[in-house]
Amino acid sequence: MRTPWVAAALGAALYALGWWSWHPVPIGVWHDDGAYVLMAQSIAAGDGLTWAGVANAPPAAKFPPLFPAVAAGVLRWGPDARQAAVPLARLNLGLMALAGVLYFLLLTGPLGVPRIGALGATAVLWTAPALWRLASVPLSEPLFMVACLAFLLAASRLERSGTALLTATLLLAFAAAFHTRTAGVALAGAAAIGVGSRRGWARGAGLATGMAVIALPWVLWSRAATAGIAEPLRDVLGSYGGWLAEQALRNPLTYVAFALRNAWEVWERAITILVPLLSGWPLLAAAIVLAPIGLFGLVRLGRASPTVAAFVVFYLIVVALWPFQSERLVAPVLPLVAAAIAGPILVSSGPGPPPGGVGRAPFWALLALAVGFALPNFLVLARGGHLEDFDVRARALAAASEAVGSWVPVESVVGAPELWAGLHIYTGRTVSPSARFLPLARAGPSWGTPEQQYRVWIAAGIDYVLAEHAGGVHGDALDRVDAECPGGAVELVATMPGSLLARLNWDAACRERLGLGGAGERPGGDARGSTSADSPLDLAFLGRVDLLGVAFPEQDLLHLGVEELPRFRVPGIESVVVDQQGLVHQPVLPAILTDVTKDLGSEVILEGSLIEPRLIFITTLATDRTHSTIPMADEIDER
Repeated sequence: MRTPWVAAALGAALYALGWWSWHPVPIGVWHDDGAYVLMAQSIAAGDGLTWAGVANAPPAAKFPPLFPAVAAGVLRWGPDARQAAVPLARLNLGLMALAGVLYFLLLTGPLGVPRIGALGATAVLWTAPALWRLASVPLSEPLFMVACLAFLLAASRLERSGTALLTATLLLAFAAAFHTRTAGVALAGAAAIGVGSRRGWARGAGLATGMAVIALPWVLWSRAATAGIAEPLRDVLGSYGGWLAEQALRNPLTYVAFALRNAWEVWERAITILVPLLSGWPLLAAAIVLAPIGLFGLVRLGRASPTVAAFVVFYLIVVALWPFQSERLVAPVLPLVAAAIAGPILVSSGPGPPPGGVGRAPFWALLALAVGFALPNFLVLARGGHLEDFDVRARALAAASEAVGSWVPVESVVGAPELWAGLHIYTGRTVSPSARFLPLARAGPSWGTPEQQYRVWIAAGIDYVLAEHAGGVHGDALDRVDAECPGGAVELVATMPGSLLARLNWDAACRERLGLGGAGERPGGDARGSTSADSPLDLAFLGRVDLLGVAFPEQDLLHLGVEELPRFRVPGIESVVVDQQGLVHQPVLPAILTDVTKDLGSEVILEGSLIEPRLIFITTLATDRTHSTIPMADEIDER
């Protein structure tokens, strides 16, 4: 069968796998997915690159515009954002399948892998849950992978014979990659070295110049647009480059240490995805062993295509310099890292004995590794395990949206650390980020000190604050307002498991006492059915790391530290919610569950699932009720 037909069949199979393993996920559960859709809404409405639904309609200078523009096409000719999860998922699942096809073509063409080996490698790698997880919500990685792989295909052929069509294809692919994610800048340096080393440095320099011209307009516009955003909001809504450079120059030694630590974390994260059955010390050992193998394979990859090898190096450097680490940053280069590690065996995977008369043992070893990689990944996809933590966040978003829709007047502004974009999509309220993003801060948390958070709230005119993560981000800030300005400056409006919605009633005098000079006064709107009289605000423990939330039948939420649990002897407690901050302290959880059982005379039932330390829902039942549930404290202890 000819390669084009094999590629088409592979693409159809990969899309079927992605669609089969997917189930609907609301937009806004990752944070960036909701931000992309807000940009898409603005573009679809003809308002250009602005943040739809965000207070003061600031310019959208953070993310490059190509993916939001593609998503805008879906919104313009399809449903509104609230019903767009399915068509946007179809788009991204299709793009991820197309990326698999391009990877297959890259292996069989410039990298010299026999077709059977390339087909098997692609099929195995594309069972990685991380890839389909990124494609399940509106994130830009699938489009970025397509653009990067198309670029590498064109560049590796341009290394051998230069044509105007190949050059145009390369420049077009670079424009698509860079305007999808700015990390695509790594392609420019890779092509300059790869094509320059094979076709002459003048040609390589010419390509680099052309790509710089393509990138410059967005760089200049995003910098100018960021300057037009209120300073407290720039690190969340503005471009990455400006504030990252500012933080790096302000604390250069801290940034160097940060980048070196990131470099190892990037490699360890890649190995975590490639070796899914390992964790802890075995995973660390695998990362150490595979590091020299990967370096050797990268050199060999460079002999086949210096552009491909250079891209892997430059991209990993860019990711190491990035302000945070995530699987979505590693995923685009993951297939190339796998090709570097397994390259010699892949090249010898064709029919007949491998070159040099070597036996088939390496082939069978690779086959065993492939099965060991694909089988557990396939089982994860089969049960939807790659989307489980999305489901947990979806419940949090649903509860927050219900509370905001019920209690927040239409004209008010709601602030939230992560769910702000989703709140606008599902409630129509004007929203704003409510925290800072300062990963290199030497003093204070990365989400900002209380004073820095207040500046955000004032700049955006925030009337209501959603305290997510059991108040771990905004607890100290709300505590201080409540302490400095007694008499209802902070009003508890609604409570949900692990979060609460508070109304800000602070006036100029209150802000003066907080050291804010009384600037930017914006009185809040009238909330429907205020609950402050019946539910006095008690945020004394919100700033703690080890938190529990005890939910009462009337849905009031009280936060307390782990060591405070024994002092509660309240009849009628129905449930205890252990949030992700509590889960950090896994060793004490069995003791907590024992205390709950002993103090309340009840059984403990795990209703949620242990998902990458997220939420666990634990319900206590009175002893006089019949039940057949097995306590699961041992399972928590083992994890």
